[in-house]
Amino acid sequence: MLYDFVYGVFMISLLYISADLLNKYNSGEISNNEDLSMFMMEKGFKALKIYNKTKLKTLNLVKKCKRKNFEKDETESEYGKTYKILFIGENGNYFKGLIDFSEKEIYLETNDNLEENKNFSLIYILNTEKRCYVQFDLDELDIKREENIEKIKNKIKDVEYSRKLFINSQITFKGDDKEEEYDINEHLSKYFCTGNKILSLHFMKYFMIEHFDTSIPDDYVLSIMDKNIVMSELNNKDNIEIIKNNDEITYKKI
Repeated sequence: MLYDFVYGVFMISLLYISADLLNKYNSGEISNNEDLSMFMMEKGFKALKIYNKTKLKTLNLVKKCKRKNFEKDETESEYGKTYKILFIGENGNYFKGLIDFSEKEIYLETNDNLEENKNFSLIYILNTEKRCYVQFDLDELDIKREENIEKIKNKIKDVEYSRKLFINSQITFKGDDKEEEYDINEHLSKYFCTGNKILSLHFMKYFMIEHFDTSIPDDYVLSIMDKNIVMSELNNKDNIEIIKNNDEITYKKI
């Protein structure tokens, strides 16, 4: 009977996952196989945690009843949140995964080991509440120590973000037989977090594959109009850093 109860809770969680999947599909948050794969990986971990946590608590309750002793047990360690993480390497090659603080592990979408995939230069973790990507250095991702986990969580939670840093952004490049142009501001705005370094060649190659399913050549022109109506043109040698200056979120070329 105990395991029937635990199983029932687990099945309810799966129904919730199915409803959440349908909702995200209808809202457009899931639009391709990669989005679906990441969603199922994330929810699979959560469903397993719900099952294990419910089983653990139920077994503890049964033990208490049998002993007729309702002394407080040792406090369970808190289940940490799971975050989506992105690694970008040369020529826009990238892979995604989940960073699970409760397990102190990083799980890659490809099921590979992170130690075997260190050929990357940019790392971003998704802040799901603000729906923006927060950049990290590799040496910040030591998640085996609790104090580092808190630092990572706080950086994600407290990051400052301005969706309207640019009011227009376009990329132009020569395609196979014509000049191609894309308005990229809507997706680019997800990376406007203070401390982020964006718009390098590697970043733009990743960005166009991820958000537009398009490969770009090394030569391109980025035309930008910022919130102060200042216009700039950037190329593959340019990079910018999002900064805060006098309580205003702005940027500088680096």
